Amino acid sequence: MRVPIIKIPKIPEEEKTPIISQLMEIIEQQSVSIKLLEEEIQQLKDEIARLKGQKPKAKIRSSKLEKDSNNQKKKRFSGKRPGSRKRSKTANLTIQETIVTSGTRSHRPNKLPDTLSANN
Repeated sequence: MRVPIIKIPKIPEEEKTPIISQLMEIIEQQSVSIKLLEEEIQQLKDEIARLKGQKPKAKIRSSKLEKDSNNQKKKRFSGKRPGSRKRSKTANLTIQETIVTSGTRSHRPNKLPDTLSANN
């Protein structure tokens, strides 16, 4: 079980009394002690798992991965992918014949439905 991290607000020096300074030192010592005890508990849990024939808990470092992923995002979005350049697709088309239509439905064959769907 992880102890939640408590952020202690910064107290200006002119507002610190001797008691507050002592309490701040005690809090700092306790937080260091808690961190060391958590590490020792994890080592003991790993040792128990090893003795039972199980694998110990993997040590995952997330801070390095977060930095790398931020750099990769910047690289990824810094430019367009190769081959994504826009080009005119109709530039090479030659118009052989022009047909003028009225655009009404009477020119459509009766076999085609108004909308196509997967059920038709």
